[in-house]
Amino acid sequence: PDMTVTAANLWFCRVMGKTPPDIVGSNLFSLQFLSPADEQDIRGIFLRCLSGEMPHFSDRRVILQGEEREGYLWFEGYRNTEGAMLGVMGGWFDVTERKTLARELRLARDKAEQASFEKSEFLARMSHEIRTPLHAIIGILELAVKQQRQSDDPLHIAWQAADSLQGIIGDVLDFSKIEAGNIDITLQPTSLTQLLDNCAATFRLRAEEKGLELLTAISIPHSALHWLDSIRLSQVVNNLLLNAIKFTDQGQIQLRADIHYQANQPRDRVTIEIEDSGCGIPPDMYQAVLQPYVRVETAQGAPGTGLGLPISAKLVALMGGTLQLHGSESGGVSVTVALSLQRAAAVPLPEPAPVVAETAVEGESLNILVVDDLAVNLQVLALQFATSGHYVELVSSGSEALQEAEQNYYDVVLTDCQMQGMDGYTLTRHLRQHQQRHQMPPYAIVGCTANAFASERDRCLEAGMDEVLIKPLSQIALLDGIAQIWQRISSTSATGDQFAEIQALAQADSQQEQALLSTLLQGMEQDLEGIINYRDGENVSQIAHHAHRLHASFALLHYYPGMRVCLRIEKTQRFDQQTMDALVKYTAAIIRLVQQRLQYFHGEK
Repeated sequence: PDMTVTAANLWFCRVMGKTPPDIVGSNLFSLQFLSPADEQDIRGIFLRCLSGEMPHFSDRRVILQGEEREGYLWFEGYRNTEGAMLGVMGGWFDVTERKTLARELRLARDKAEQASFEKSEFLARMSHEIRTPLHAIIGILELAVKQQRQSDDPLHIAWQAADSLQGIIGDVLDFSKIEAGNIDITLQPTSLTQLLDNCAATFRLRAEEKGLELLTAISIPHSALHWLDSIRLSQVVNNLLLNAIKFTDQGQIQLRADIHYQANQPRDRVTIEIEDSGCGIPPDMYQAVLQPYVRVETAQGAPGTGLGLPISAKLVALMGGTLQLHGSESGGVSVTVALSLQRAAAVPLPEPAPVVAETAVEGESLNILVVDDLAVNLQVLALQFATSGHYVELVSSGSEALQEAEQNYYDVVLTDCQMQGMDGYTLTRHLRQHQQRHQMPPYAIVGCTANAFASERDRCLEAGMDEVLIKPLSQIALLDGIAQIWQRISSTSATGDQFAEIQALAQADSQQEQALLSTLLQGMEQDLEGIINYRDGENVSQIAHHAHRLHASFALLHYYPGMRVCLRIEKTQRFDQQTMDALVKYTAAIIRLVQQRLQYFHGEK
């Protein structure tokens, strides 16, 4: 074939810089508009189409008139009415500009994602670097203020300033996280009434300290559950209550909530309103104060960043709701949060076990292992725990903590997450492996971090921690946090089917099971009698002996509370009155459990 051009459109002519008469009749490749390599490829495609092969379609880059272009290439042979091949039709869709734009958009997106990642990393580092020393400052000042008990003391003033600084840092970091898209909304069935009551209880004392009355009117049934992010909604309500108290000098603050049921719909309309009798906001500033860093000058001159309302508004928006400001009849401000919430089905309660044994002693003194590689943090935590009644051991590295936990028993391990050498995540994984390997009763591992990002909590829970506490921690927040976590662990860790192992040993033979239970009961009664006889004396070796025997009995029945108190005696040599009382209580409880099981076999009521 001679490659003679029989027709050419205007675009091809424009690219070639020629007119149609200049091109038609010429040899296609004599026009020299392609690079030698591209010309060779296209010549091969042309010949294959001419030989009757299937049409050719491809995306490719070519050097066209000395310039690299991208396009969609097509060639197809054509025939006359008798079927004889006459030639090849071909064309080129130039997509260079579209491809270039797509590459630029991808590059811009990658740069934006990298910038967002770097910003998040920076915020995480800054959060850690700022909150860590602040934890020491606030912790020491708080303890010193409790000793002084004078509101005009310089230490009290410094503590208030540090507490204010903590709030400012929290606002700035929270807003940055929202702007970077690092806030996730996690829905769970929640009682709105319980959530709002908790928020009000948190701020009632602060309001009373200013001579203010904090009133609540919540018209939502306590049993009504809705899918919502309880942490984020609490943050919004707490922000609004804090603002109301901050800018109100006299009068009252009202927290109201109403629910509007929507017939034949799975969602309810909920409104939460917080109204104060404070200095108010000019109506023309209602929208402005929802923008970051905008503050209204007031006579109070209250400190802050101007971020509380913007953060609240953005969090409400993330939850699909709205936040609006209005003037109140008392001259203050009324803030209304409107949400559309999906109803949650009532959560069924677990079936009760046939016999429920005691699982906790009120005011229980715990064995707590505290791990932190910063000496100042260990000192602060030691002071915060000093009056708690707990037994606390301090170590300064993950490897020390692992060795200590393997040799002794601890109810709670409180570990810093970011440590040199073995960090808190690695330590947790090792501790869980040790717990499983030695069939120990469940105990609490609590992370302590200055990184307030949600991803940090996920990382901690994934490693095996039960909960995470965010620095800086006040003494109340620390002790309450530990108490709540321990209550959760201790209340869910006594198994209901406590005779499963006995039944397995008896191989489903009821007479054999009765014999095993009788032997077990006799041994426990002897151990209980021995403990009662020796607990007021000084023969600790006898108590340790009975505790060791009881530990085996408790383990056979999977009775974790008893196992824990025995481990405290065996591993840490605790023989205080409270520990002895707990051992007697748990032993008596499990004896009753076995007696009731035997009565069941004997058909007794």
